[in-house]
Amino acid sequence: MKIAVTKADLLRGETINPGWYKAEIISFIAKAPKTGAGESMNYVPTFKLPDLDDRELPHTFNSKAIGRMGPMIAAVKDMPLTEIIKGLESGALEFDTDSAIGKKLYIHVVNETYEGRLVNKIDNFLSITSTVPF
Repeated sequence: MKIAVTKADLLRGETINPGWYKAEIISFIAKAPKTGAGESMNYVPTFKLPDLDDRELPHTFNSKAIGRMGPMIAAVKDMPLTEIIKGLESGALEFDTDSAIGKKLYIHVVNETYEGRLVNKIDNFLSITSTVPF
């Protein structure tokens, strides 16, 4: 039996040094969580990091804490989150995830321990026109 393993697959388990990285959203999918299916939905953008050999890094937002998507939406729209909130007329923001694909921004990567091993996590987002605190 032969299986295809891509470069992105091989790099997925390697840790990235913590810090700010330029990124591009290359996909944005919705899928049911592994546990509690039917109770919530996961929204998963995948980021490509051009300065790290086009490495890919997914990030999961859950519908039960959808507000945590705010900083990423602000980075994609290149607007302060406070301006986005002030501009809400209906009290809710309609965010088209398809419009985020291809957008460039900065992501902040940290390493966290999960099940005894270090994994990459994204803990913050900035617009591509921001001055990144390197």
